[in-house]
Amino acid sequence: MEPLSLLAARHHDAWEQLAELANRLERERRAPVEFEFELTKDRAWPTRVRNARMQPLAYVAAIHDLVRIGVMSPGEAVLAVTPEQVRACLSPTVVPTAEGLLGVGLGVSPGAGSGRVVFSADEAGLVGASGGRCVLVVGDPQPDDFGARRYLAGVVALRGGATSHAAVVAKGLGLPMIAGFRDAVLDYASEVLRIGGRAVSRLDVVTVDGSRGHLYPASATVTDGSMTPALAELIGWADQSRMIQVHANADSGEDVRTAKELGASGVGLCRLEHVLAVGGGTAQLRRVFAQRDPAARARAAEDVTWLLTTLLTDILLAADGVPVTVRLVDVPRHEFVDGSVGETDPTAGIAEVNPMMGTRGVRDFLVNTDLGVAQVAAIARSRRAVTEQGLHADVRILVPMAGFSEEFRRTRQVVECVFEREAPGGRASPPAVGCMIEVPRIALNVTGLAAHADFLSIGSNDLTQFTLALSRDDAEVGFLGSYVRDQVLAADPFECLDREGVGRLLRICIGEARDRRPDLPIGLCGEHAADPTSVEYLVSLGLDYLSCSPRQVPLARFSAGRATLMRSTVSPG
Repeated sequence: MEPLSLLAARHHDAWEQLAELANRLERERRAPVEFEFELTKDRAWPTRVRNARMQPLAYVAAIHDLVRIGVMSPGEAVLAVTPEQVRACLSPTVVPTAEGLLGVGLGVSPGAGSGRVVFSADEAGLVGASGGRCVLVVGDPQPDDFGARRYLAGVVALRGGATSHAAVVAKGLGLPMIAGFRDAVLDYASEVLRIGGRAVSRLDVVTVDGSRGHLYPASATVTDGSMTPALAELIGWADQSRMIQVHANADSGEDVRTAKELGASGVGLCRLEHVLAVGGGTAQLRRVFAQRDPAARARAAEDVTWLLTTLLTDILLAADGVPVTVRLVDVPRHEFVDGSVGETDPTAGIAEVNPMMGTRGVRDFLVNTDLGVAQVAAIARSRRAVTEQGLHADVRILVPMAGFSEEFRRTRQVVECVFEREAPGGRASPPAVGCMIEVPRIALNVTGLAAHADFLSIGSNDLTQFTLALSRDDAEVGFLGSYVRDQVLAADPFECLDREGVGRLLRICIGEARDRRPDLPIGLCGEHAADPTSVEYLVSLGLDYLSCSPRQVPLARFSAGRATLMRSTVSPG
């Protein structure tokens, strides 16, 4: 069989007929096509025609060509490509090794990477200092673990799920991560990870596929995702239809720069405990929680202020004037308190039976005001540090875990007082202060809140957790997988928004807030902001912005633009 390219040289007329036929078929079908044909006496005609079966990158390139030659409009091209194809173009893939799989967990942070197995962040630092890359294997990742991120090629967690605290951090950092290895056992004494009948020892090389949840032995070939010119222009066409802004969750200057390069128009969520974790300040935050002596706690809080000021200044400089929404510290204390601090018994008086619903967020801010004041002071000082350089800093403050309007009102008073104290000459210009909607009660009583808040930000991860009474850390490695497999649920509600429950609550909340204040900015941050199916619904709610992990910004931009275009092309009848 001869290559088709030889036809042009040997049978020029037939080649021209074939090219004209291909052009006509693509125009008729308005899609890339593949066809079989017969050739006799320099004539060619089709015997079988179908839409082309192509890899996502090739398909995007073909659709782009159809726009270039006038067969399709840019809007039609956006509708012809699915968000799943865009995701596939952008995601690294792993070529399986001959040794096969070590195990399968939950793919909770996309991407792929190879490195030597270590069982602690300290080990990662030692291996990384010699130039090696590591895969951190732990039972349940803690905030300190991500301080070693520069040495990590991936993370494997035996527990947790797709929207666990650790998974959210990993996505923000662009670290491939697998969670939920239910049948794996981590033997710290022997320095071995046992999966079924196989054992992985410390410093063995493994490959993490965070998209599919596959763990491979040895170093596998990783094919990087690609933002080709054709794909970039396709996403740009989607932007032309998009009515909703796409911001990014960013906790470092590096995150902000990445997000802006990928098209984010602002930072919708900058989480202060993540800022500290990435910046090596978890120990300082832990000391604040551990102290029982007021004077010692105040000193520890001041240490947090100084470090946060430096870290936030870097973030605001990287933002270069785009809005940055800083969310106050919101952590269940058990994640930050252990026996390592030494000044006192760190768990005395603060152990909680259900810490996810305990003293966290605004509750800790109002009860333990020294840490709250320390956070706000750092925000004020970092803004001043940027403006003193002659630059603009658009910083906003977000109050987490409020269930009552009075909690928000009192927090706002503290913010305004601290900014007045920190301002030169006491001439304060306090920032916009908004409230996070993640407690169902405040979502159902938003009218009073709307009178005091400058904006609202829906935290869909925790709102889903509290509305459905599901632990996002436990459910996905417990019954939730069985529920989805057995079709008790159509999808994991932490990945795809529960429209009938959480979605209905959002519609009520947004409607009542806008009835009270039609111009009130409302956004949403959480894993749903980059899920194409969820975005379709969220666009219909009239939100002003979505905020997702930096590397998910292109997908969110495309999904939001495509969803808007789909709504505009649906006839009223």
